[in-house]
Amino acid sequence: MKSGIKTFLLGIKLSVAENMAYRTSFFISLFIMFIFELLVPMVSILIYRSGVSFPGWTLYEVLLIQGAFILAKGIAFPLFIGMFFNVMWSVRSGTFDVVLLRPRSVLFTMLVTSFNVIDFGKIFSGVLFLSIALSHLPVPSLSQWILFIMLIIISILLIVSFILLMCVYAIRFVGSNRVLGLIDPISQFGLYPKTIFVKPIRTITTNVIPVALIGFYPASVLLGKDTQDLILSALTAVCFITVSLILWSRSIRKYTSAGG
Repeated sequence: MKSGIKTFLLGIKLSVAENMAYRTSFFISLFIMFIFELLVPMVSILIYRSGVSFPGWTLYEVLLIQGAFILAKGIAFPLFIGMFFNVMWSVRSGTFDVVLLRPRSVLFTMLVTSFNVIDFGKIFSGVLFLSIALSHLPVPSLSQWILFIMLIIISILLIVSFILLMCVYAIRFVGSNRVLGLIDPISQFGLYPKTIFVKPIRTITTNVIPVALIGFYPASVLLGKDTQDLILSALTAVCFITVSLILWSRSIRKYTSAGG
């Protein structure tokens, strides 16, 4: 356990050191990532300033949803999104075979060699809009904060399950990275109140691909409103995570080398 944690922290340290070799480029990239994540909340502010609104939701409640979404994404992406690119290029080049020979699990090995610290800029955007929203809303209780943290953790694991499924795709369909374009469009539904969508979309984003759990539900528990189907959505997310791990394990067992 201690060895695993040390290896994990060493992976982050090496990633930081690698990026700090070109400090100006690193800080510019970090700033650009921070600014990029501000776009959707800024659009929401412009919408409300123009006199239009999402029915039943104030501006700061919407910003809370978007802040929670960006925070979960900002934690998950730096730590895990690099796995997809790592797996894809390793499979293409044939070096994935070497990873299979190492004493550590393949998943852990790919994780500790895939950190992308530039994506940490997303966290600052998430914290910024959470802070702005909460400063204009009633103070949540301790129990609400605890539930919020639990849902953020589940949200992060759900994003990781998406990444794992992308990795499975990269292993089974060598040379294709088109699946990368699916994760953002699908997850974007979590940026907005669930109630603004038609019923079929609400059902899909809650009970089939529970992306509402990434932003909408964590914010809802802090607001104390509209948590209907929360438990079902969380259970669906757990199933999603479990299935992704099973598919990953099967793909590793069936992998027979594909380097070119």
